[in-house]
Amino acid sequence: MDEYVKNGQEIFDTYCSPAMENSPIMLPRAPNQTYIDLYPNPDPNQPGPSFDDDRRRQKNYEAEVVVYRTVEKMKGNFIVLHSFKYTHHQYRLCDRSHVRRGCQKCDRKYAANKHGECDFLIIGQGYFVIIEVKDMTNIVATDPSEVSKGYQALKGTFDKSLEQRERMVKLIQSIDQGMTVLHFTAYPNFSKQFRDEFQLTEKDLSSIIFAEDLDRTCIIESETEYEKASSVLPSPDPPSSIFSRLMGCLRCIKSETEIEIDIESLQSAESLNYIPAPDFADVDNFSAWWEDKVNSVVLNESQREEEFGDRFKKVRNMLLSIWCTDKDICDKERCSLGRCIAEIDEKLRSGKFTFRSNNPGVIEAPSVIRDYIGVHNLTEQQYSAFNSKEKLLWINGPAGAGKSVLLCGKIIEVIQSDEENRVVLFKSEPTNATQLQLYQDAFDKANVRYTVIHFRYLEKQYTPSELVAVIAFNQVLIIEMRGTLHDKTYVPRLINEMGGLKYLSVFIDDFQDFIYHILPVLSYTLERCTLIIDSIIKISRSIIVWVACDLVQYSFMIHNLQQNYPVTDIATLLVSKLTSNQLITLSKNLRNTCDLSNILSVLRDSFITETEDSNRSNLILPKQIAGHYLHGPKTVIHVLKVLNGTLTGEIVDKLFQNNISITLNGILVCGFVNKLINIFKKGGLNLDNLVHVSESSSRCLYSSQWPAAVIVLEELRYKTAHLLSKLAQLYLKISRARVYCCVILVLDKGQNEQNSLLLRMLKDFAQIVEH
Repeated sequence: MDEYVKNGQEIFDTYCSPAMENSPIMLPRAPNQTYIDLYPNPDPNQPGPSFDDDRRRQKNYEAEVVVYRTVEKMKGNFIVLHSFKYTHHQYRLCDRSHVRRGCQKCDRKYAANKHGECDFLIIGQGYFVIIEVKDMTNIVATDPSEVSKGYQALKGTFDKSLEQRERMVKLIQSIDQGMTVLHFTAYPNFSKQFRDEFQLTEKDLSSIIFAEDLDRTCIIESETEYEKASSVLPSPDPPSSIFSRLMGCLRCIKSETEIEIDIESLQSAESLNYIPAPDFADVDNFSAWWEDKVNSVVLNESQREEEFGDRFKKVRNMLLSIWCTDKDICDKERCSLGRCIAEIDEKLRSGKFTFRSNNPGVIEAPSVIRDYIGVHNLTEQQYSAFNSKEKLLWINGPAGAGKSVLLCGKIIEVIQSDEENRVVLFKSEPTNATQLQLYQDAFDKANVRYTVIHFRYLEKQYTPSELVAVIAFNQVLIIEMRGTLHDKTYVPRLINEMGGLKYLSVFIDDFQDFIYHILPVLSYTLERCTLIIDSIIKISRSIIVWVACDLVQYSFMIHNLQQNYPVTDIATLLVSKLTSNQLITLSKNLRNTCDLSNILSVLRDSFITETEDSNRSNLILPKQIAGHYLHGPKTVIHVLKVLNGTLTGEIVDKLFQNNISITLNGILVCGFVNKLINIFKKGGLNLDNLVHVSESSSRCLYSSQWPAAVIVLEELRYKTAHLLSKLAQLYLKISRARVYCCVILVLDKGQNEQNSLLLRMLKDFAQIVEH
């Protein structure tokens, strides 16, 4: 036990300093990924023998996420351990009175087996709180004959949770009998109005945390969804249907796959494309519940810790150490933010967002993508696009939809199919050498020969004809775009020349950056843009041409320079000139955690406007939805009235107290660079892995990504052009972070109404801290 207590003290000293005053320490730093999976839609009638069981596990996991995010918003100085498990060996270390002789579990073969667990263990100052989480949405009784079974299942979930809770109480009090331990069961999807259906004593009912206690509210998705909900609610008259009515109402409890309609605050909510999270930003209900059920029971927190002194610390340290220990090895770094980011990042980069071998919404990636890019799974949209037989394919989608993965895989496939084949790839130039190189890394693994030419030197080094000759000597010629050309006819002439090479394929990633460099805003004309698109269409009649783009990012980038920006013109051209088979839209975000994806969707929805042509609208602003259930650390948005260098430094300095630098191999820094660099040096971060980008170089971020980002965005003013430009930068920069973001936002203090609207839209998915 002494070794455990020692390790626990080291964990507490290293990792249990709050990043923000009076806020809980969440361990791990993101919800523990107990069960993640990707499903195509809410329809439970999907193929596969174990689908219903998998769906149940997924809903159980998401119910835990609800509790995690609620507790995370609380004010208070306590430590929250998610997914606490302990072995029989650890139990007998705690319980000195345990008799080993005759105990089969003490046998060497079984001692390492799990003895008990709880979903949440909260360590307060002198007390402990245990919370078990149960999901009820999978229990549905539509036939009167099944009602009794429904009651039994309902009570069965509580009885099982009570058994787990009492076992955890025994563990804690076996270390020290004098410890105060409170224990509860949370039902995030169960309304308090049906509490009597549990058929429990008042004492047991008082230990249940209902949906309302977690600030979960009943909602209606839309008129259609309301009609659906109404159709499944039976008449309240027959007593035998009460359980069916109860379960029908459960479907109206807000979940992370439903959309809340709030026309007044969000405006035109029917256009929302993100997955709204539970509305517990203010946690008023849960704070009130905590005050009633916890604070009113325990003594004054500071007095309790002083009263128990070393006894409480011993129990605390023992529990911290058990949580970090697996197979007698105490992994203290499990508590670090950097470790959490790195582990989630690995899942995201490899496409490991499903547990199932026959998931109906996920298809195993072709070997060329799996082996050389390291992505294991594709969505149905991606798989269909990759196997398209169209020579011209225009792949449109938001940040993180997997456009570059498809282009990279197709290039390798083309090269490997015939040694005579050649490829020209137009792509954005990286900001520095440490940036993730998707294409180059994959080409190296596949033994594909390539040469890189920088766009800004192109016309000085080669004529279009000379460049075509260079193509013949390289399997892949990468033209990295940065800077502009003086000769506006150079690229159209080059494209026409390339059309004469029958063995050539052309790939453009990203088109919005491609068009930006070829036709800078001030020299843009519809005729010039039409000429380029016509050239691409013309050569696609004889060779393969694949284009990836997100036109909305182009509109963001240039809106502050030209009021009548040409995005609508480009979209109109594409819709009129390409067939429906040639236009592919990807909507699922796979690069970022679902939390970041939801933030990006909110920002993106800010720009959606109604157009008469639905096809054109979908091309300009394709839907963006979270493509998986991988949750990450909560993004924190610090709101400042004026840019304050000292305060900014303190915010980032506290971030490093949470050890973001450990095992983290890349971080993006945007804005206020010099001040932040000094903080990073103090934090011990290897600056070779640091990429910093100034406010004026947002376009250099295309096709780049990092595990985390620290963003300082100055003066978000609400003059239309300037606002769109700044929100565009925010969207682009947040989308570069796969797992975690710390945003320092300076809002125009004269625009309180607009500021409130923006923050209200973001509060469900990010932690808003106003200074």
